[in-house]
Amino acid sequence: MKELTEDGVPIDGVGHQAHIQIGWPTIQEIKDSFEKFAELGLDNQVTELDVSLYGWPPTGAYGTYEEIPEELFEAQAERYGQLFELYTDKNLKADISSVTFWGIADNHTWLDDRAEEYNDGVGVDAPFLFDENYYVKPAYWKIMK
Repeated sequence: MKELTEDGVPIDGVGHQAHIQIGWPTIQEIKDSFEKFAELGLDNQVTELDVSLYGWPPTGAYGTYEEIPEELFEAQAERYGQLFELYTDKNLKADISSVTFWGIADNHTWLDDRAEEYNDGVGVDAPFLFDENYYVKPAYWKIMK
């Protein structure tokens, strides 16, 4: 991006694909990425936001939605809270003009395929703010707070 902007390519901003996990990347790594692009005068947008319950590879995935322990949903809520604290931090040297989720509810996510692939065809993920029946999850309330 630096070379492109130096060459006069008209670039206004950059989208950060945000397929996040509960434990990765760190908030500092995300902040550093935003600020690197801001130093180039570029707008930052968060695109494709979801927060997987699993690491990489997603081994140990639960076979059904009902098997997912509440503690994982609470950890996910904490992660979403950390992300939105960063996105709205007045000390962040980057402007974040939009946040786009990569889905609405846990009943339809590409992450199920990924979980199944690494768990012998068994596995569900739950990366969004709404559960399989469109009821709010703890992550929703953490973001609203």
